[in-house]
Amino acid sequence: QQGSKIDFEKEFAQACKEKRYVVRDFQYDPTQASKSAMQLEQLRVEVDGMKSALMRWCKNHYGDGYVAWMHIKVIRVFVESVLRYGLPVDFTAVLYKANKGKEIELVAALDKQLGSAEDA
Repeated sequence: QQGSKIDFEKEFAQACKEKRYVVRDFQYDPTQASKSAMQLEQLRVEVDGMKSALMRWCKNHYGDGYVAWMHIKVIRVFVESVLRYGLPVDFTAVLYKANKGKEIELVAALDKQLGSAEDA
């Protein structure tokens, strides 16, 4: 029927109550909406400032973190070598960088020269 109003508020509230949701009354206030919009814009500006500061900090300190990580890797190689080969320490740790597509050839050459890891 055209132009009639169907009030479903009570049925909706009852269905929500059965699902353990709380329905609250809402009154639209245009001044509150504008305040919320201003707060949201202020928070966006604040977040952008914090994000740019964080990005600057990360760019400045990434190298230090990477160097520390590599230092830990070198210490791990040393400790594992001592545990595997014992004392006195008489070894050389080497880091190879293979060209793209040449990894298999590098591993084969190292296996031929030094013996494969399965032989140990």
